[in-house]
Amino acid sequence: MGLPQSSGRTTRVYTIRRGQKVFCLIFMAFALTFLVAVLWGIAFSDKEADPWTILVGFVLVVGGGLITAEKFTTRLTLTQEEIRLGSVFGEKKLTFEKILGRRRYFDRGTDDFPGGMALKDCVGR
Repeated sequence: MGLPQSSGRTTRVYTIRRGQKVFCLIFMAFALTFLVAVLWGIAFSDKEADPWTILVGFVLVVGGGLITAEKFTTRLTLTQEEIRLGSVFGEKKLTFEKILGRRRYFDRGTDDFPGGMALKDCVGR
């Protein structure tokens, strides 16, 4: 059985690791719990709440939400022509021709894999 033939366009997509996503969700849970506790204390207590405490609660929730959205949607895509970094906040593209120090060379293969003079890229400093 032969290997499937590709169209010559290799695409690899990388995402943020699961541990960072779990951390963001745990952070959001603590931030929401903090804000709910502060607002609950204001609504059902005779004590006055410090405005800074309320502000910190809202900043933690909004900041945590932005970071969580960014971590869950960030994708690094490598193709034959370009590198793309995209998230919910936008996308950046960089073509290989714009990378300084980029070199191209011919791969003659090895004894185990006698390739046929394939053109490869090497990015170095």
